[in-house]
Amino acid sequence: MTSKITIGQRARRFLILIAALLLFTPPAHYTNVNAATPGSVIINEIAWMGTQADANDEWIELYNTTDQPVDLTNWKLIAADSTPNITLSGIVPAYGFFLLERTDDSSVNDISADKIYSGALSNSSEILFLKDLTGSIIDSANGNGGSWPAGANPSPAGRATMERIDPQAPDSDANWATNSGVIRNGLDANNNSLSGTPKAQNSTVNLPPVADAGPDQMANEGTATTLDGSASSDPNDDSLACTWEPGDGTGMLSGCTVAHTYVDNGVFTAALTVEDAHGGMSSDSTQVTIHNVAPSVNGGPDQTATTDQAISFSGSFNDSGTADTHTVQWDFGDGQSTHGTLNPTHSYSDADVYTVTLTITDDDGGVGVATFKITVSKSVLLGDADGNEKIDFRDVVLCAEIALDLRVLTFRAQIACDVAAPFAVLDGRDVVRIAEMISR
Repeated sequence: MTSKITIGQRARRFLILIAALLLFTPPAHYTNVNAATPGSVIINEIAWMGTQADANDEWIELYNTTDQPVDLTNWKLIAADSTPNITLSGIVPAYGFFLLERTDDSSVNDISADKIYSGALSNSSEILFLKDLTGSIIDSANGNGGSWPAGANPSPAGRATMERIDPQAPDSDANWATNSGVIRNGLDANNNSLSGTPKAQNSTVNLPPVADAGPDQMANEGTATTLDGSASSDPNDDSLACTWEPGDGTGMLSGCTVAHTYVDNGVFTAALTVEDAHGGMSSDSTQVTIHNVAPSVNGGPDQTATTDQAISFSGSFNDSGTADTHTVQWDFGDGQSTHGTLNPTHSYSDADVYTVTLTITDDDGGVGVATFKITVSKSVLLGDADGNEKIDFRDVVLCAEIALDLRVLTFRAQIACDVAAPFAVLDGRDVVRIAEMISR
């Protein structure tokens, strides 16, 4: 009897077969790598003509255009005719190079290869593909299949590599150029300079630097602030020139790390511009917060005076915020005050010890204060050295002893005895004058 299998039975058997295959087939192995996208790693330079030392010393350079390292494990660099057919391994660093040398490590004699491969490149034409481990095409070189669009091979000494012009642009004949012969790197097997740039910036392209103005800062006005752009870098290791605009209108400063003094408080944006040796530029900024500093004030020394005597005051102050403006206020301690001058005069009607206060206020609210003492005695009667409010021979004797340095000179005696020529040397003339005052 013939067995009949329905369409439904066939479908069920097919599904069971598929499930079994999925169950017993080991999964494909994928290395944990940064996701590759077209152009993330490129074919950057090709020495299809070899070197001056040997036409067989071919080499190829890859370049990582991203800011993350890329794992090349199980990637392929393969020609359309399958020669060469290179299985890659290793890491290409962020903004870094990966050098492949044919046969041995002497094609570029002074730079170690990241991969040694076999398989010659044609001197007339090749199509090269760079594929990731899934087989996706990440980049190509001479993808249109014509003659090599760049590179030179007129003679051994004239061999020059084919370099990518713009690493961010796709493969096209217009995006390849021959090494300029001016910018070069590396040596061949005979230590001749290569007309190429293995593991270095191509002679035809420049990658801009990365400016880094550093973290935000805080400082006091009048204090030198360091603007530090030393963390700036260049993907091609070019030397860098830096300029700073500190943001306070004082003009440009040259240097990657500079000191600048802000003379007033505020919040400033300090802008850094970085330029590499090939004209590539980038910029960054940092915020600088400057705090106000109160003035430092000096009211002068303590003084002594007598009642109704005109006293001269001489105050001063210093403010590190040299752009600040200021108000001046004096409090003489007797209920009287004045403002607007650092050099006022004042007299006291009563004998006492007074505390004088000088206050300086800047336009940002910073306040500086200085205090000192004024000791005021009752007005002295000329000739009354002993203070009994009359002139007699006791005063003559006292002043004579002071003139002869037999007694310590006091403030009161200085005023009372110095009658002949006030504020001059106390001597016999003053004693004689006091005696004459008694005889009158």
